[in-house]
Amino acid sequence: MTILEKMAGAVIRGSEVVCTELANAALKEGIDPIDAIQEGFAKGMETVGINFECGKFYLPEMLPAAEAMNAGVKLLETVIASKGSQNAHRKGKAILARMGEGRPCRIGGFFQRREVIGFR
Repeated sequence: MTILEKMAGAVIRGSEVVCTELANAALKEGIDPIDAIQEGFAKGMETVGINFECGKFYLPEMLPAAEAMNAGVKLLETVIASKGSQNAHRKGKAILARMGEGRPCRIGGFFQRREVIGFR
């Protein structure tokens, strides 16, 4: 099992501690932080979402998964903000932002708070 698969599994299980440990391990192995987010943590949340749609997961399973992903992503965001990402050069400009707490909105709507983590 690759580290990215382990990251997805940790999100599915809702383990914040394991997600943080795997984020550190991914960085030590030289995995690009954006790849770790997209191919690791996001894949796990995708599985959680599919399980929710099928009725296999309910809100009590979704919330810990989201919190676990956020724990890992938060660590990776600091690296992206300070060092950038290898993918930023290949794909042009990359902007990483996290939507803050606020009212629900649609794409193109207004947001109460947006925090830009970094760009390159």
